[in-house]
Amino acid sequence: MGLLLPNYSIGSHFRSIEAVLSFEFSYAFEPVFISRPNQYLPVIFSSEEGKINPSIWGIRSNKSETMLLLWVRMEGIIKNMHTRVLIRNNRCLVPANGFFIRSGTSTYFIYYPGEKVVTFGAVWQMHKDRETGKMSTTFSMISCPAQERIAHLTSRMPLLILPSSRRKFLKKEIPLMDITRILKKDNKLEVNGFPIDPELFCKKNVTKNDFIASGDKLYKKKVFPEKAILGSYYYYYQS
Repeated sequence: MGLLLPNYSIGSHFRSIEAVLSFEFSYAFEPVFISRPNQYLPVIFSSEEGKINPSIWGIRSNKSETMLLLWVRMEGIIKNMHTRVLIRNNRCLVPANGFFIRSGTSTYFIYYPGEKVVTFGAVWQMHKDRETGKMSTTFSMISCPAQERIAHLTSRMPLLILPSSRRKFLKKEIPLMDITRILKKDNKLEVNGFPIDPELFCKKNVTKNDFIASGDKLYKKKVFPEKAILGSYYYYYQS
């Protein structure tokens, strides 16, 4: 079975992200075509504040500064003592264009046809650097079972939070039962994808000119209706 990689993509222009999500960047954002652990990435913490802020991907382990929790499994997130506190009090949203999986020798970019920008569910935690004493915000994304369309490639995918549930998911005063309903029902948008060159993950600065398909889409237009333009260009070239 394939793997959900520790990378996702948010390569859209900042104005396009703001227009879709109705949130404003609080900092100078540069597109990130392949994100990496321990990197500052855009996160939405509060619907009232209306801002997209930078946060470090990877909640630090209490045992080691170098151990990062990148993904939190949706199953058991409310029962586990540590994640129960986070999902109850520290929920956030991660803007994205799609994510990456590896199946056999192939690496795929998985995206949502017709959606310029989506949001993945996540949890956050403050972290104090032991050497400098500096406080920073870190986050871990929530993973869930893969949709049937890509279940033959991977068993896991990021948890999608639909536009209708975004503000409710971020709302602080929300019953745990409502959170559970969102976790179980929101990951419904159909996906598509295409293979990319795995060597891109070895490159430090990936640009839109690098981010191109290296093969056919998983679902072609006849089988899976969508805009007849390559996903990466549709999402990234529009500002």
